[in-house]
Amino acid sequence: MNDRIVNSALEQDLYKWSMACCAWQHRPLATVEYALVNRGGQPLAHLYDPFMEQVEAMSEVVLSQDEANYLAAPGWIDSRFLSESVGKRMYSPGQVGCSRSLADQLSVTAKGLWLNAIWWEIVVLPVLSELYYADWMRRNGVTRAQVEHEVVRRTREKVALLRRYPQVKVANYGLRRRFAAWVEDLTVEIMATEIPTQFVGASNVHLARKYGVKPIGTMAHEYIEAHLSFVARPELAQPTALHAWLQTYKDSLGTALTDTFSTEAFFHDFDCVLARAFSSVRQDSGNPFTFARRMIDHYKSLGIDPRTKTIVFSDSLTVERAIQIWTAFAGEVQMAFGIGTNLTNDTGFVEPLSIVMKLMKCDGQDVVKISDDAGKVTGSREVAERVKAAYAEVGVRIPIGE
Repeated sequence: MNDRIVNSALEQDLYKWSMACCAWQHRPLATVEYALVNRGGQPLAHLYDPFMEQVEAMSEVVLSQDEANYLAAPGWIDSRFLSESVGKRMYSPGQVGCSRSLADQLSVTAKGLWLNAIWWEIVVLPVLSELYYADWMRRNGVTRAQVEHEVVRRTREKVALLRRYPQVKVANYGLRRRFAAWVEDLTVEIMATEIPTQFVGASNVHLARKYGVKPIGTMAHEYIEAHLSFVARPELAQPTALHAWLQTYKDSLGTALTDTFSTEAFFHDFDCVLARAFSSVRQDSGNPFTFARRMIDHYKSLGIDPRTKTIVFSDSLTVERAIQIWTAFAGEVQMAFGIGTNLTNDTGFVEPLSIVMKLMKCDGQDVVKISDDAGKVTGSREVAERVKAAYAEVGVRIPIGE
């Protein structure tokens, strides 16, 4: 297929590779089920045929030896895992189910071994986005040249603003919901070229390699969610997942995600051992200012100097918001900022889609992401109540969903 949207085995967010390696080491037989969630409700059913063509075309994508060598260079991915992956087709289209549903929507699922199905999220989301916007452009008479002009203008405005705050470091987290592959490529090129000391990397491994920046990412919510099916009690899932991560990566990839079951649960679980072992934490929902103050105080309560730790902010960030956060906490803690949609889908022509592909089951059991925002809660309500009840027994109240 000459117009396949995702063309490289490296066109994945880095955290998919790190989670896949961890699953390979600890849970090679785990099975999963993901489902598309369209938070914005925009009609997608008309994309069924071109979407399924793209899914079928993914069977041609394999990990080359050269790509494996690039992944192996930092030394944190198990070389045996990469050796086993070289030359194999990464994608099995039969794992993807798709149908038109009510209200002009698409129902999309991906099922299979965690090791195999893990890749589909970072195909389904950018493919649907690109198809949606290409169709929108055709229907509204908007040309690629017009979009490119506006993307360049807006990206350079962000560059100019960041130059006024040289200590603010940003990375591109925008693969999943980008306007198009060429838009993400263009924004990364501009940022990497014009502010190389402030643009610290990209989650898209393919573009990180192309532009000589650091691939960025550690874990996603699915990693911690999956552990609900591996433990006897729900409140054990998060600490079990974090300790397994440390066993796999030791001093590498030390960023803990903070809001899978709410930050209330995280602060309970993130004890002195974990807080010392993980070099950073990532905030992805709730109020970033409130979270940062609590995180700083939490480190202090454990006898840890917060200035030796990093908070990575990644929740619906803009450059302006990143600067506000940095200004509020400069000198108290190290900070980094992952900017997604506002970098790769800021065109001024059409509102970005709000679509996610979330883990719904692991080993046949329902899982849940509770988050700190009611709009980001996904998965089984019954499991959410079980998680909340289990934490309540250890003195932690999770208010989300009440």
